[in-house]
Amino acid sequence: MTPDRRRLLRTALGGGALGALVVPDGWVRPVVRTIVVPAHAASSPATTAAPTTVAPTTTFIGPSDIRLKRDIAAVGRLANGLVLYRYRYLWSEQVYVGVMAQEVARIDRAAVVEGADGFLRVDYGRLGLRLMTWDEWDRQVSAAAA
Repeated sequence: MTPDRRRLLRTALGGGALGALVVPDGWVRPVVRTIVVPAHAASSPATTAAPTTVAPTTTFIGPSDIRLKRDIAAVGRLANGLVLYRYRYLWSEQVYVGVMAQEVARIDRAAVVEGADGFLRVDYGRLGLRLMTWDEWDRQVSAAAA
């Protein structure tokens, strides 16, 4: 990747937030051509919906491609075999708990769509899940243990 492309990518993704992002010199195209900000990113931490379900009228189709994530660690497994992961998006310091689109595609291909940018997105509503922040997930697990 040329220095100009690297600078453009840093600017497009919010400048300083990418201080730790390492982009291999061998890449010939930008990692992210379109930034999709998750709908839940602006929501209040005090969510009233059940942490693992989505209201029937709500569907969140968000970027879940493993290529858009970093600091990935498994934190649980669902009954259908899907693994729940803790991770950060390349452009954010916020920690989330969710699934990887590549794994979802092996279990429910209809829940995965490819965006115009070539990255995979997951329809969390179809899976009966909702993407959570790490704090939301931790509170849910703590409450269940109590």
